[in-house]
Amino acid sequence: MGLFLIVVWGCRRQYDATEIDKTDYGWDLYEQGVYQEANDWFKAAVIQDSSYKDGYNGLGWSYGKLMEMDSSALYFERGLAYPQSPNILANLDHELKAGLCFVNNARGEDSLAIEWGNDLLSDLEQSDLSTWSFSHDTTLNYLDVHLTLSVSCFSIGDFAQSLSHVQYIVDALTPGATFTPDIGTIVGRRELADQIEYLRTLLNLP
Repeated sequence: MGLFLIVVWGCRRQYDATEIDKTDYGWDLYEQGVYQEANDWFKAAVIQDSSYKDGYNGLGWSYGKLMEMDSSALYFERGLAYPQSPNILANLDHELKAGLCFVNNARGEDSLAIEWGNDLLSDLEQSDLSTWSFSHDTTLNYLDVHLTLSVSCFSIGDFAQSLSHVQYIVDALTPGATFTPDIGTIVGRRELADQIEYLRTLLNLP
């Protein structure tokens, strides 16, 4: 009786992670709240491909979460220079511009926050889109952009524009509702400031 021993040798091909793989893993970590490790993977992605737009997008958002606002703004702006990969459905220019609105507000650069926020809203209008939400945290959306613009407009003394953004949010949340303080008075401006703070709490904006 014969004994046959069959040995099958498997050949495993080595697979090197691409910039897409590294960025996707970075976003997985970001969505879990592991921002420093996410940031490391986004760095690795742009080191591998210095033109990979979503890697810069990830760096901007993760640096923001790490409270490194200057670095956040730097990488958001860098990302705008590069083309978007066809494998990504979200409009990355919208995400980068939203990020620039938020981060410039956070670092007290209100004029820049207004510039980038208005640029995003103009893009949405030209694309026949009335809404936007961040693809990696859909609770962050166009209403947060309007609120950030309201805060920055209030900070530079443009109370009319600040009120306009608040009125947009109020109507979006409760169609037909009105908010009409007399912003020509100290009392009216105080009412506007109070409404902004109320909306920040309601929308959970930092």
